[in-house]
Amino acid sequence: MSTTLPAGYSQALHPITSTDHGGYASIASGCALVFVLIFAAIRLWNCGRIGHNLDDSVLFAGTSFQVIQSILILIAVDQGLGHAQGILDQHAVSRIDKVVYASDILYVVALYLSKLSILCLEMRLSVDRIHVLLAKGSLLVTAAAMVASIVMVAVGCDARRSWTQVESECTGLYDRWIVTESLGLLAEIFSLVLIVRIYVPLQIHWRAKVRGLSTFGLRIMVVVFVAYRLLSLGNLRTSSNPPFDQVEIIAWTQAELAFSLITATLPCLLAFMGQLNSGWGTMNSQAVMAQSQNQSQKTGGGSYELRSFLSGNGKDLRSHKSVRDHSDQQVVGLLKLQAVPG
Repeated sequence: MSTTLPAGYSQALHPITSTDHGGYASIASGCALVFVLIFAAIRLWNCGRIGHNLDDSVLFAGTSFQVIQSILILIAVDQGLGHAQGILDQHAVSRIDKVVYASDILYVVALYLSKLSILCLEMRLSVDRIHVLLAKGSLLVTAAAMVASIVMVAVGCDARRSWTQVESECTGLYDRWIVTESLGLLAEIFSLVLIVRIYVPLQIHWRAKVRGLSTFGLRIMVVVFVAYRLLSLGNLRTSSNPPFDQVEIIAWTQAELAFSLITATLPCLLAFMGQLNSGWGTMNSQAVMAQSQNQSQKTGGGSYELRSFLSGNGKDLRSHKSVRDHSDQQVVGLLKLQAVPG
């Protein structure tokens, strides 16, 4: 039975029916695109306040790949992605597979760039030699994992038809996706270990520590999206209706990628960076001083001056060689870290 729409309303571009779930893919891609662009704009505004760094460039590159990837998904929906078996001919299915195949490669690139961005950020938060070496090592390993993942996804089921998503004789594609996602999770775990190594020794209020660690640690929740995405990929292996069943995979793919890019921006917000900086890092000194002074004017709570931070042997941190190399006396005298009221 047909439904008459009220005056002023038009039919949805991709209506969701029992034989067409393409609308779900459109909604997932559209929402992911909007939220990623919003946080990219916040990141851009933040760059104008405290300066532009390598981690910003890496994340903007990842955002660019995500935008293209989302557009490709919308194109695939226009071509029939989400339709039930029998509605599409083989030529249309092949076109959809090619577009989704290209989007999968872009997904891997954007996902790993978000991880590299976080590692670049953590690398510049401390000048401790061991920390810098660990950060650089993790960057190299993650970059190598990105290249390996791109190759594994690009090979596909058949070298002559690498875009084919489902083949009865193709048993390695799902295993390669497991390796790709597992390598990404290992990068997230190591990133969290690095930030814990920075935060735990800081002599700041425990609530500030929890807030900062939670901001970085939130990224580990990506394991939920990974689990559901792999579960959907496993179901696709035995699917008799791939264009219809692929929608669920795409929804989890878009959610995971958007979550990864968004949480890579959260630690760079001024409120968090102002609390995190301990004087050990190499942030722009004028920007840090200005931010600290603004925070002091907004609240009358207690504050800890940098000179009150003591190292493990009881000496002022300013006597540490790495601090002398990266901080001048004017910053040491003026910089304050705002304490969170108890």
